[in-house]
Amino acid sequence: MCIRDRDMARVARDVQNQIQLVGAKHKEAVAKARADHEAAIKRIGRKIDAELDDELATKQRALEASTRAAITALQDEAVSYTHLRAHETPEHLVCRLLLEKKNSKTKNIKKSVWNDINVYKKNLKY
Repeated sequence: MCIRDRDMARVARDVQNQIQLVGAKHKEAVAKARADHEAAIKRIGRKIDAELDDELATKQRALEASTRAAITALQDEAVSYTHLRAHETPEHLVCRLLLEKKNSKTKNIKKSVWNDINVYKKNLKY
């Protein structure tokens, strides 16, 4: 082998080693960049979650305060049954009438059962 060929082989090996070294450094740099990117995304996500939680908590506190105020106002102002009936919607009316019908049937059944028991007791001879 000629001296020039040996030098060329050595240069080729050196170049190949440099390429492998650069490739390994590139892989490390890409992995580090990817990890930094994912960490940044997590930080941003946690920050957004914290901001949303704070906003939700603020809205919830405001809602609770307005609810307490409304309850307090309602407790101070008692209204009559007639007043409530004046604001009754057709859907509420149907529900109320069905409920009253059910309750009257239950009362009638209880009355008839008690009547039957009383009749039975009267017919018993001791």
